[in-house]
Amino acid sequence: AESGRSLDLTMSDATSIPFADDAFGSVLALGLMEYIADPTDVLSEMARVIQPGGTLVLSIPNRRSAFIFIDDVLKSIKNILTQILMPHPLRRAIKSLLGKPDAAYFTHKRHRFNPDTVVGQLNDLGFEIEAHRYHTFGFGLLNRVRLNLWLCRKFESYAGTHPNLEQLGWTIVLKAKKLS
Repeated sequence: AESGRSLDLTMSDATSIPFADDAFGSVLALGLMEYIADPTDVLSEMARVIQPGGTLVLSIPNRRSAFIFIDDVLKSIKNILTQILMPHPLRRAIKSLLGKPDAAYFTHKRHRFNPDTVVGQLNDLGFEIEAHRYHTFGFGLLNRVRLNLWLCRKFESYAGTHPNLEQLGWTIVLKAKKLS
């Protein structure tokens, strides 16, 4: 149902958000930080626009995840083998037929974060962590493979009661409150 309220959308550089200081009660940044050239500048800018007492919800790829490390190795091997075993013109023609670019297997490897470092940065910016949750277990390269799905579900079910196991998750979501 229509609420009668309008919504203004604004697109901007995340390092220069076009709003006043303390403009928002909440900022949600999921799936953003790994693609940003300078994540520290973005954290500072988010801190600037959040009101005291406001909430930041932030997700970051977990550098300590064994799953990410293994997946990166598997993707690198896949890329090398593909380039060695399939001549460039043939690979380009096949990918063109499939509607895919002739590029290495995509990975959001630009930035991986040590959660303790990010928590320290948020504390330095005047935030207090209220909650955190690691999630997404398994191997991205094996996405949709039954064994991988089973493994992911098992890890998810045990993660909440086993802190060391929990920290293997690909991603950590942090909820932080701006103190002042």
